[in-house]
Amino acid sequence: MFKPSRGANGENGMIEMYVQDGPGEERGPYKSSYQLRVVEFDIIDENEDGIYEFGETITMTNIRVKNIGD
Repeated sequence: MFKPSRGANGENGMIEMYVQDGPGEERGPYKSSYQLRVVEFDIIDENEDGIYEFGETITMTNIRVKNIGD
């Protein structure tokens, strides 16, 4: 049985978030992350027959999100 143990603390750091808006327009950096909720998306199966089969690659496209944060 594996018993996890606490590791060493990492170095202090920071995070910046960038958002790609439209065709290649990048906005940011933002000091805090958005609170994004997926509101709509399209799914395409590998052979585009509309049947999702085991072992088949499924692609999510046109992912639309809404910022529900402040």
